[in-house]
Amino acid sequence: MSKFLDRWSAPIAGVVMIAVLIWTISCFPPARSIFCSQEDSNCFREWVSALSGWVAAFVALFTLIPLYNQVRLQREQTAFQLGDAPPTFDAVQHTESEQAVLIRITNWNRRGMLIRGIWAEDDKPIEALWYGTSDNTQKNRALDLGFHVPLILEGWVDREHRPVTMRIKIQRASAADVMNSSAWDRCTLAVRYELVGEDRINVLKAPVHLTSGLVIELEE
Repeated sequence: MSKFLDRWSAPIAGVVMIAVLIWTISCFPPARSIFCSQEDSNCFREWVSALSGWVAAFVALFTLIPLYNQVRLQREQTAFQLGDAPPTFDAVQHTESEQAVLIRITNWNRRGMLIRGIWAEDDKPIEALWYGTSDNTQKNRALDLGFHVPLILEGWVDREHRPVTMRIKIQRASAADVMNSSAWDRCTLAVRYELVGEDRINVLKAPVHLTSGLVIELEE
């Protein structure tokens, strides 16, 4: 039902408004005197003729919107097939440690990806506990999230295998925030990166998805 309303609420509202306007002009004398002169015996026909162009433009507009969405989806599919799809970034609170968050960055692009920085948008400092790639290699050592030396994710060239995914486990750097179980409530993380061959810095953002236990605790 919600999808139907999202798609057709505006056209239905437009039709209802036009119908109400026509009824008001035809059946309500005070309104008729405003919109029609006393000499005009075909007022209704004149108004229908005047509004027909606007109605046609209105209908054409809502016909173009689905076409635009189809073209956009086709472009995304083509970009994915050619290896031009953008990387993805998500962050989920660790199920066994509410103070930690597991970041996952996947490079769907055929070009190599240089990760230049990761930060929390609430400006509270964060630190990395470990990081590793999708081949299960894990490095248990400190990681400078300012990335003076960038992390490199290879491009997804061999489509017979999964794309390279970087996993990074982080926590708050402040001792007070580390002990705070709600430190990640309504927090958004961001990653700065660039693709090899492109002279442009990009930013991806993702909200921290809380574990179910903490969500219940916050709602109470």
